[in-house]
Amino acid sequence: MKYKIQDIKLPAKTKLHKIEAEKKVVKREFRHSQESRDYSWGIWFVAGIAVLFLIFSVSLVFSRAKVTIDLKRADAAINSLVTLSKADGVPFEVASVTGEEAKNITSNTSQDFDRRAKGSVVLYNATNQAQKLLIETRLSTPSGLIFKTDKALTIPAAKGETPGSIEVSVTAEKPSTDYNIGLVDFKIVGFKGTAKYEKLYGRSKTAMQGGLVGKRYFLSKEEAEKTIGELETALKEKLLQQIALQIHTDFFIIPDYYFAINIPTTFESETAEVPIKVSGELRAVIINAQKFAGELAKKNIADFGDDAVSVTNLKELTFVLKNKDKLTDQTSSIDLNVSGNAKFVWDLDVALLKEKLAGQARKDFKDTLAEFKAIDRAELKVLPFWKQSLPANTDNIKLIVN
Repeated sequence: MKYKIQDIKLPAKTKLHKIEAEKKVVKREFRHSQESRDYSWGIWFVAGIAVLFLIFSVSLVFSRAKVTIDLKRADAAINSLVTLSKADGVPFEVASVTGEEAKNITSNTSQDFDRRAKGSVVLYNATNQAQKLLIETRLSTPSGLIFKTDKALTIPAAKGETPGSIEVSVTAEKPSTDYNIGLVDFKIVGFKGTAKYEKLYGRSKTAMQGGLVGKRYFLSKEEAEKTIGELETALKEKLLQQIALQIHTDFFIIPDYYFAINIPTTFESETAEVPIKVSGELRAVIINAQKFAGELAKKNIADFGDDAVSVTNLKELTFVLKNKDKLTDQTSSIDLNVSGNAKFVWDLDVALLKEKLAGQARKDFKDTLAEFKAIDRAELKVLPFWKQSLPANTDNIKLIVN
């Protein structure tokens, strides 16, 4: 049986429904036990202790203190007479040194020259009568060299067994180096063949020197004076340095001292290199600088007690020693005039101050400073900044003293 298309029936419309899958949420509940909470707090506690210990350790290791100090100072115009004494007051010592300086100068001046040797002789008289001698009385050495007296004289008579004597300068009969001789005995030529020849005689007081014949090189007066001035300055500095090396740094050499120099009277040589040599002696007074400063302070600063002070410009003051040419190591006292503008500064015992400050609380800083009269003002800085005390180790305390 055939069907027509119209005979075909469609199925009835169906209703579509959206089906959602049921979501099942599972909730999990986590709970910390009491033991877990206690463990966490323990970790934080230990960590805190460690941090505090670290901070404490750092503060100990890096703890530093810097103290800037201005010392007490005073200026005074002084003109004081100070008595230096080995018994009391300001003690002193006298230092004496000798030395020489020499230098060769090239000379372009020369001439043929002769000169007679000279020296000194002591003449003796073993008779009971004084004996007169004329000028140029001839004296003979054992080798036959003749020297003549430079003046007329009288030899005193003997006193008992002691012959009379007199010193006289003599000059060689001829210019020659042969007359440059050492100490010898002399006979008076004029008494030869008489009893007086053995009773009146002479003996050298000095060697006979200066005799020569030949070309000599000379220095001009200007050259000699210039060189002597240079040698004198060099010798003085050298002698002062010798004294300075022998004394402690706490002592001071008074810059007014006795200085004597020996200068040659002739400046000549057989060669073009003419030597000049000077010798001298320096006597200086040495004082303890701090004790001397204290004495000046007592005389020139009002209400000054017994504080330890120094004068920072001692070398700039003017010193005048009285009778310095009579100074010896036996001198017991001497007067010294001092004038000028003296700059006083109070002395601070730095080591003692550090000991006092070590480990001290900040709040006690000013009280400690009050114990030191030398301090005018001071400033304290401590690192780390929260530390309330100074380092216990004095090496970590830096003092800057102005």
